[in-house]
Amino acid sequence: MEKAKKRMALRVLLPVVGVIAVIGAIFGASYAGVRLLSGSFDARFKARLQAQRVWQNTQTQRIPQTALHNVMMNHLTQPRTEGKVPKLLLVGWDGALATAVGNKAGQPNSAIAALAAQGGLWLGQTGGAQPGDQECRTAPGWCSLFTGVWADVHGVYNNSDTMDADVPNIFSQLTQEGKQVRFAFSWGQHLAVTYKNLPQLPQVFVPQKDDAGTEAAMLQAIQSGADAVLGTLEYTDHAGHASGYSADNPLYVKAVNRADAAAGRLTAAVQTRAAQHNEDWLVIYTTDHGGFALDHKDPTMMESTTFFAANKVIF
Repeated sequence: MEKAKKRMALRVLLPVVGVIAVIGAIFGASYAGVRLLSGSFDARFKARLQAQRVWQNTQTQRIPQTALHNVMMNHLTQPRTEGKVPKLLLVGWDGALATAVGNKAGQPNSAIAALAAQGGLWLGQTGGAQPGDQECRTAPGWCSLFTGVWADVHGVYNNSDTMDADVPNIFSQLTQEGKQVRFAFSWGQHLAVTYKNLPQLPQVFVPQKDDAGTEAAMLQAIQSGADAVLGTLEYTDHAGHASGYSADNPLYVKAVNRADAAAGRLTAAVQTRAAQHNEDWLVIYTTDHGGFALDHKDPTMMESTTFFAANKVIF
């Protein structure tokens, strides 16, 4: 009886497994085919960037994302004579495609346009000192930005790697300087994998369930007087993985709009606080990587191009 049941179960399951295998093969082949076309997509991407008049630099002058670490540290730690207390707000738009960002920056009523009008908007680059040295993924991107070095030093080549805790990083450095730092996020691997060996975790890291929680935590940190408020919003990355990284994709554009609106509310909170206290805020919007089709990993222009927007001239 048991053998008969097993044979019946196998007869039912085998066709299902076969269908799944065929679907997997088709999807794999189609995705590989799309990847083979990445060169033509990159060419279109470059043409769009060139046509946008919002950038302070060209595609051949992309600034390594590692450069932002020193910009932030210098603002917060360099001696100053005017008496204002230096503060930092960094709003991360995870997986924000540069062409979509450029389109948004071209809209005068957007938060990023207002910010860039005060300082500037620059094209950046992720993926290592040489193309392909590290994956264009979330963990390597943010880790490079927070440490000022590439994966050959910090050790995070992909999303599965844990950062070497001995590598100087903005969290440890500012904490040692006596600064109050808060890093809000909803991507769980920041805490569970990438930075799990950092001793400052309980004081610095503020994990949330979603982007609304991340924004609320950042707002609370601003209002409570934290010296450095950092956070990563997942609107754009979630939309890219679900529907495609494209400035022509309405769902992706909607995600860019949501990230811009959240960044604008946080910037407004900074401006309110600065008017009430003697503080000098450096406000930065940036991303960890771009995207292509439904993913990001390879050193294509679409995946490796990032951006920096700031209320001061930082480059």
